[in-house]
Amino acid sequence: MKGAKDRIEHDNVTDIITTLTKQQQRVLAAIIVKKWGEATSSEVYEAYEEASQGDSVSYRRMFDYVKELELLGLISTRTVPDGRGRTTIIKLRRDPSMLEKALFGKEVLSESGYRDVEEMLKEAVKKLS
Repeated sequence: MKGAKDRIEHDNVTDIITTLTKQQQRVLAAIIVKKWGEATSSEVYEAYEEASQGDSVSYRRMFDYVKELELLGLISTRTVPDGRGRTTIIKLRRDPSMLEKALFGKEVLSESGYRDVEEMLKEAVKKLS
């Protein structure tokens, strides 16, 4: 029974991810790779921007994608004070390995170990292009 439930969840996540635009998939990839599922919005944007290699959107538009991913149930966000103002913490709501398989076709992080995060993200984004 649990195997069937896991398969249904995987299929649902795969369906959601395949409907995302390439930019939304890149943002999700940055969230997955950056601290494997929990990071600030600025950390995610930096990783996304570097991996996009000139094909990135503005911070504001990236944050719109974050909100859309939250509405789809893939991530959650919470705003916390950080001393100078507020920052948004982004966290995965789904199993990271399931998201990796749906997004990249395999578990990128678990197969390669924790090498340089930025390099992994660049490799992952190349697969999305």
